[in-house]
Amino acid sequence: MPTVKQLQAELAAAKAEINRLQQQNASLLERLAQSPSTTVPKRVPIATVPHPPASPSSLQLKPPTKRPPPP
Repeated sequence: MPTVKQLQAELAAAKAEINRLQQQNASLLERLAQSPSTTVPKRVPIATVPHPPASPSSLQLKPPTKRPPPP
């Protein structure tokens, strides 16, 4: 069973990945908005789209992935 520290590290890594992907998404949306194409509809930034509340089943932890034991 993973320790609290391992879960916290995994959560921090997931949050960092989400942040990185959101920045990449914003950059790509900006590039798309600047492109001369008029056939692409403008999209609402994802930050303004309301997200549905998380259900209890979605809050459950996934089983840990197999990792080599620490040295």
